[in-house]
Amino acid sequence: MKQENPLHDSATPAARPPLLILSVATGYGGAERNVEILLPLLLAERRVTVFACNTLHLQRLRQMAHPRLDIHAVDATRGNFIARAARSLVRRVLTLRPSAILTNTLDSLRILARAAEQLPGLDAIACVAAHDFLWFDHERLLPQVRRATVLVPDRSVLESRTTSPTMSGHTARCGPPSGYAIGLQKPRDDTFPRGGPKWSPMQHSSV
Repeated sequence: MKQENPLHDSATPAARPPLLILSVATGYGGAERNVEILLPLLLAERRVTVFACNTLHLQRLRQMAHPRLDIHAVDATRGNFIARAARSLVRRVLTLRPSAILTNTLDSLRILARAAEQLPGLDAIACVAAHDFLWFDHERLLPQVRRATVLVPDRSVLESRTTSPTMSGHTARCGPPSGYAIGLQKPRDDTFPRGGPKWSPMQHSSV
C-alpha cells in the first residue's frame, strides 16, 4: 500500500510544497494584515507555517482554524527570542523542506539572518518584504542574506533616506533582472524565488 506524504493533503493531490512565513512583530498593522489576507489563497494549495508574535495577529490566525495552517507563537518578551525563533525556523526547514520563506517584518529578517548562520543556503529560498520606511538594520542584516529577494511596495521605499543607502547598494551590485525586487501590484506565491534573487511583484495592502 502506497504511503501518503504527510505534507500533502489527500484532498488536494496537486498540493504544492510547504511555505514558511515569518510575521514576527510586537505591533500590528498592514504587514500582518497582508499575511492574513493572503493565507486563504495559499492554504488552498499548500501547507503554511506562520511564526507570529502580536496577540491580535495570533488570534486572527488561529480563527482561521485551517488543517494546513501551523502557527508558531514567538514570545518577544524574552531577551533571546531571536535566537530561539531562529533555531525553531531551522528545525522546521529541515523537517518540512519548504519551497520558500517569506519574512514580513524587521524582527523576521533578524530571525532569518540568525537562522542563515546555522543553515547556510537558507537565504536562497527567502523573500524579505520591506513594507515601509521603518527599517533600521538593513546595513547589518541584508549582507547576511545576500541571495534573498527583497520585496517592496514601490520605488519610494528604495529611494527613502532610511533605506536607500543599503537597498540601492544591493540593487546596484545585483542589478535587474537578477537583483533585489521592485514591487508593483499583486502578491503571488509563484513569484517566490527558487534560486537566487529576482524581481518580483508585491502589493502593499493595509486593509
